[in-house]
Amino acid sequence: MLTLYLRENPFSNRKKPYAWHAQSEGRITHDKLIDAVANANTTVTKADVLAVITEYERQVTRALQEGFSVESFFGTLSVGATGSAEKEGERFTPDRPKDRRTPQRDHKITLNFKVKPSFLQQVKDGLRYKTERLKGICEPRINFVADSGMEQDTTFRAGGIIHIRGQFLKIDPNDEEQGVFLEASGKSYKLPRYVRCTRCSIDGLLPDNIPAGDYNLKIRSKKGNALHTSNAVHVSVAGGK
Repeated sequence: MLTLYLRENPFSNRKKPYAWHAQSEGRITHDKLIDAVANANTTVTKADVLAVITEYERQVTRALQEGFSVESFFGTLSVGATGSAEKEGERFTPDRPKDRRTPQRDHKITLNFKVKPSFLQQVKDGLRYKTERLKGICEPRINFVADSGMEQDTTFRAGGIIHIRGQFLKIDPNDEEQGVFLEASGKSYKLPRYVRCTRCSIDGLLPDNIPAGDYNLKIRSKKGNALHTSNAVHVSVAGGK
């Protein structure tokens, strides 16, 4: 269920002091979506769904690469370009130059999406949501975790990197009460080092000494003097390197 909440609007040109925002219930992965389609129709197997979706993806990619816009049941995809040029004959170079002496340009290839009005209305008609007071907006929420290759639903390795994505995740790594914790059988292990720590993402290293096994991963953060704990995410850890 979608959660709607009010948040203070800090901009000077605001029309009203608070603004509505939405927080998703979580994330449906590609594999889970395939399972849902397969389970919804007993005459279609998971292999059938995977084969069709894989070919569908290939055809969409090919059409976009050839310069077509692609319409689907939920909207239209098209490739766009952005950037500026000093002169009329300048080349369009969206890739990062390999030679550091080559000047950087703001040329970018973009993928544009325009939602289909009928599909948007269909989503609105069946949307289930709840509202929360302003007080509850700072609760940390983990959407998913991934390994160094951004693979989800995988086994992590002791000492390896872990990527965490969600909302209101930012912590103070120097505060012993705050951090990313893995808990199992009454024991708790805190991540010893963080590479990134922002509102929506935390990248850190798993402890070298953590035993192999299954854990509940949680984030503890402070807002004022109050300690907040996120939802728990199941994580499997293998032995170290």
